[in-house]
Amino acid sequence: MGGSPGSQSAAVTVDRDYEGLYRSILEHARRCYPPKVGAEQREVEGTLDTQAHKGTVTFAYGARDARQTFMSADVRALSPTSSQVSIEARPGSEPHAQALRRWVDGTSNECPRL
Repeated sequence: MGGSPGSQSAAVTVDRDYEGLYRSILEHARRCYPPKVGAEQREVEGTLDTQAHKGTVTFAYGARDARQTFMSADVRALSPTSSQVSIEARPGSEPHAQALRRWVDGTSNECPRL
């Protein structure tokens, strides 16, 4: 998404290793945003770079040729036991970003209402 016009950003720091946190976010994302076909197609993708100690989870909707990313989570290690997650969400995606933030800080594992 990279600072799209109108997008909202937030950073959350937690006492968890980056790889475990990344995998937890990806697991919740895949559970809450299962793939669908047709007009409501959803897609979750994750990339993990163990050498750089970071990972990214992107959330998108639409057809493969017209994919729109509506939210992303960039996870990076601050130390072996501390990580920061930068959440970027397009306008209208606030409930999704709030759910993601709760997954990160450990206060909930519930899915947003779709």
